[in-house]
Amino acid sequence: MARRGVAAVAVALLGALLALGTAVPASAHAVLERTTPGADSVVAHAPTDVTVTFSEAVTLVPGAVRVYDGALHEVDSGAATHPAGDPTSAGVALAPDLAPGTYTVTWRVVSADSHPVSGGFRFSVGHPGPSAAPPPAADPGDGAVGGLLAVARFVEYAGLAVLGGAVALVALRRAGAEVAVLRRGRRAVAAGWWALLVGSVLAFLLQGPDAAGVGPGSTLDPAVLATTLGSPAGLLLAARVVLVLLVGLLGRRLVAPVDAASPTGDRAVGTAVAALAAAATFSAAGHAGVDAPVVLGLAADLAHLAAMSLWIGGLVVLLLALVRPASPAPVAAVLPGFSRGAQVAVGVIVATGLYQTWRDVGEPGALVTTTYGWLLLGKVAGVVVLLVLGDRARRLVARRLVVPPVPRPTPSRPRTFALSLGAAPATSETAVAESPVEDPPVPAGEPPGLDVPSRAALRRGLLAEAAVAVVVLAVTAVLVGSPRAVETYAPPFATTEHAGALALTARVDAAHTGATTVHLTGADAAGRPVAVSVVEASLTLPDQGIGPLPVTPGPGGASAPLSFPVPGRWALDVTVASPAAPPTLFRVTVPVH
Repeated sequence: MARRGVAAVAVALLGALLALGTAVPASAHAVLERTTPGADSVVAHAPTDVTVTFSEAVTLVPGAVRVYDGALHEVDSGAATHPAGDPTSAGVALAPDLAPGTYTVTWRVVSADSHPVSGGFRFSVGHPGPSAAPPPAADPGDGAVGGLLAVARFVEYAGLAVLGGAVALVALRRAGAEVAVLRRGRRAVAAGWWALLVGSVLAFLLQGPDAAGVGPGSTLDPAVLATTLGSPAGLLLAARVVLVLLVGLLGRRLVAPVDAASPTGDRAVGTAVAALAAAATFSAAGHAGVDAPVVLGLAADLAHLAAMSLWIGGLVVLLLALVRPASPAPVAAVLPGFSRGAQVAVGVIVATGLYQTWRDVGEPGALVTTTYGWLLLGKVAGVVVLLVLGDRARRLVARRLVVPPVPRPTPSRPRTFALSLGAAPATSETAVAESPVEDPPVPAGEPPGLDVPSRAALRRGLLAEAAVAVVVLAVTAVLVGSPRAVETYAPPFATTEHAGALALTARVDAAHTGATTVHLTGADAAGRPVAVSVVEASLTLPDQGIGPLPVTPGPGGASAPLSFPVPGRWALDVTVASPAAPPTLFRVTVPVH
């Protein structure tokens, strides 16, 4: 009953994780939607506070919103809060009676997918004034902490991948594998468990400094730890540590090389559910837990992780068992089932991977124009190499361990033990037959059916697979911490407007927030190209009352640098001169993501 209770608790934890992941539907990285005061606006009177509003609920960190005057003196008062309890907004009060001039606002918050986002803008009181602060830009935070967190994620994923080998280890034990074989597999599974535990603890400790943009010296700062525990991402990381410990406690006997008492099914169920719940924390804390339909995204990501763990972990354990087996019989009993299971796992990986690619990339062009897309292509290439290497290993084992059966009409040859990746093992009645003719004896130290060259080739294949798997897991660790391609992909935008005898075509390099460039070309009434130059230009966001913001023409006058502080339908008002018409005013609407 106690063990059934443990299984029930693990199931409840898994349900709680799914509920936490579906509680706040969002759109991955938070996107700044509006600011008060407006970006680059000029207000007549000093505001009492500054507010930034995002596309989803955000978690506040120390120094989430800061305001500086022209001399870089901080003029905000108190800690940032959610104004009126709105979780999508972050605001901070300002010192009273701000002097006229220009002020710089910087912000840094944590998205629903646990990743920090940051940026800034300017506003002026009374009139624009000098500012010692550089133009606000996204603050990448402390690079050392971000790098350490990526390493911690890699260790976590590597441990999770190897931990799935426990299933193959249990199967080998039930098939009667010898202690030496089981010990090698148990060491691999134990190493995976320790890697998952250590990586999870490091990720928990580094989450707070990474979110706040501070150095690794703040890892044990009580205020930073309290902020981590108060965030959904921190709670998921804490739950992961507890679940990994539970997996070790419940699963220790399942993978023991020698145990007089056979573990019960309740313990196996509890261990499996606790392991799935630990894997679910990866899904709930990442990209999968924020896009509708959230339940489908969580299920697909969890299936992807579980299939990856069973495939890679089982492959590692079985290959270790085949390196120097004293008797191939237990391996022969396990390999057919593993071969069938591996095919199912690969199918799940491919299916869920395609779904995740469709969700995270969106458009095909994003695969080759964004960092996320290139990383994803690299991961796919690595998985393909793993499949090829795994197939070669399977063929090697089948070729070296399978002995063709002797036809029944020839009684002079004995029936020999057969091992196949796709067939059931031979029985004792068919394995040995009386015969006056004997096969050549197997040299000492060489197991039947697996000679020294085969073992060497198997070791080389295992090392190659391990190296490729390390690269794939490293790319995965970087992917989960990167903005998705669907968020950063901004294809060029072009539109043509007509006024009188002149047609103006505006091409924007990338219609996203931040810096970009617009290029202008003109044509007369007959469609012939004519040269145009910018006389005056400005940007306005009518929906939020931002602007007009002045735009300075670039060299030659037919292009101009633009900067979109927030998403929306921006209006570019541009007056151009050309030989085909007098100075003409055009309004070009640019949808900025």
